[in-house]
Amino acid sequence: MYFKKLAYSEQALLIGMMVIAAYMFVTSYDYPENTRMFPQITATVTMVGSGLLLVRHHLPSALQTVVTGSISVGSFDDELEDDAELEDQTVDRPIGNELFTTLLTGLYVLVGLSIGFVWITPLFVAAYLLWFEIKWYLIAFLTALSYVITLVFLHVFNFNIDRGFLL
Repeated sequence: MYFKKLAYSEQALLIGMMVIAAYMFVTSYDYPENTRMFPQITATVTMVGSGLLLVRHHLPSALQTVVTGSISVGSFDDELEDDAELEDQTVDRPIGNELFTTLLTGLYVLVGLSIGFVWITPLFVAAYLLWFEIKWYLIAFLTALSYVITLVFLHVFNFNIDRGFLL
């Protein structure tokens, strides 16, 4: 049952990514001509990649191998099996991991649009990693890295992510 739920949530995520990428592509025409290329390329790559992953089981075998090929980051299948076994052993929480991730992401978007993503992104990363009980030094490193990434978007790409509707 765990793997069936995982497949449906993966499809929903891919469809959501395609919808957001399509919206990003369409709204990129509101940008000046010299700055619209980055969101258009990003949106196109996201839509094509998500589309390929959605129909990967219906692709010819050669193309299916390319789309679903292993990246060798680790033994992901073993981790899924371990996660399924550990799910019964985890600490009882008032809400499930999926609901927490959904609520936290929604809160991240709302607060980010309100006060600016530069300020909320490190808090989002730290809260997410704390929930999943990641080691403290990884939380510190990834939180600092997320702040540096937002500063790159702010200063290098000149995206106004330090301001929101309220600030």
